[in-house]
Amino acid sequence: MKLSIVFKVFQITIIIMLIIIIVLTLFLQKNHKELQKAENIRYKSYVIAEELKQSSDDLTRYCRSYVLTSDSIWENKYLKVLDIRNGKLPRPDGHTISLLDSMKKLGFTKPEFDKLKVAENNSNELVWTEKVAFNAVKGLFDDGSGKFSIKASPDIEMARRIMFDKKYHDEKKMIMAPIRDFFKMLDKRTHDAVIAYKVFNNSLLRVVIGLIFLILVIGVISFFIVLKNIIQKMNVLEASNKLVMTKNDELSRFTYIASHDLQEPLNTIISFSKLLKEGYHDKLEGIGQKSIEIIDESTMRMRSLTTDLLEYSRIGRKVKPEIIDVNKLLENIKLDLTELIDKNNVTITYNNLAEVSAYRNELRMLFLNLITNAIKYRKETVAPEITIEFEEGKDEYTYAVIDNGIGIDMQFKDKIFEIFQRLHTNDQYSGTGIGLANCKRIVELHKGEIWVRSEVGKGSKFLFTIKKDLING
Repeated sequence: MKLSIVFKVFQITIIIMLIIIIVLTLFLQKNHKELQKAENIRYKSYVIAEELKQSSDDLTRYCRSYVLTSDSIWENKYLKVLDIRNGKLPRPDGHTISLLDSMKKLGFTKPEFDKLKVAENNSNELVWTEKVAFNAVKGLFDDGSGKFSIKASPDIEMARRIMFDKKYHDEKKMIMAPIRDFFKMLDKRTHDAVIAYKVFNNSLLRVVIGLIFLILVIGVISFFIVLKNIIQKMNVLEASNKLVMTKNDELSRFTYIASHDLQEPLNTIISFSKLLKEGYHDKLEGIGQKSIEIIDESTMRMRSLTTDLLEYSRIGRKVKPEIIDVNKLLENIKLDLTELIDKNNVTITYNNLAEVSAYRNELRMLFLNLITNAIKYRKETVAPEITIEFEEGKDEYTYAVIDNGIGIDMQFKDKIFEIFQRLHTNDQYSGTGIGLANCKRIVELHKGEIWVRSEVGKGSKFLFTIKKDLING
């Protein structure tokens, strides 16, 4: 099967799966809002039920205080609580709404609402009993029609008997019993709803993670198909000197297009991975969390690999050499690496490096690769120290990038500059095997050479030469 067909199938598959992921993610967000809504209703329901219980207790307390002291302050407090509950005065949150209307807005089930309604009706009946006690203190009595129009001598004993006898206590219990029943019904329903939402969300999240993981697998497989094709093309180039220039341009163009097309879906995967890591990592356990971490780490490595390939394809394409102040170039590189330098407490020193005629972007890439490698392959307990030196010869400059890192076994001194060669394969010292190959191509573009002197455990010294007068050479 032609590589172009494989690549098209890969792109179409990725697009379809990304669309599915976007739809599932939107559905996940919608369901997450429903979960928050269910939890919010559960909380507000408890607040309202507690408010009904508290207001009933306050009414009892204020009425009893009035019949014991005849102080009108308690009657005013009593009436205020009653007006707030009935929606005549604003609540503590500033809203003016009756307790019954608040219940209706929360969408209780009919059995739940009936329980609260019974509690409220019982509370209202108790209010009537309390009004009888209030008016008895004032010498006003019920005329049989619900109006206190009969005037007589105040009967404080009657008022106290009403507020403290067994009948009042029994009526008070009749308010609390349906509230307790309401709590049990509400707790079971909202608990079941919250659990159902959480289970569904976790299942949906695992599907999204699975799809992203599948995209990553497809990407890895497709990427290595591309790499295999690139290597085959390189072997063809080596066997055919007559077509070197033409094929090299074709290969660079192919590598550029392949790497660029792979980066687009990778960036999308990285974005989704970041969303999952920041928004849902703590909501998953075990395999879910591990999957997110694997996806995040693998996609970042893939992006690093495609970035190196992009740089590999760009080297020497339609550029002109210019006079470059190497000191300023290194200062800019240090600014770009500020976060990495600060994080690892890196020291980079150099002094009055000579101006050189060079390809600006390529020279920058050369120093950047050598410096980042020196930081990457550092000793765990030693802060990285990097020194950049140069020596002026008759026709060329020799630059050296020296570090105090883990060093290199010199039996690999030539192999490390070959593309896709990696000496360190563990997680701590992972790389793409392209960076130093890029350095070699850049140095050769400058009519120079690159080599290394190193000892395991004692750091490395990378040296490269650049022709002095590349512009006129």
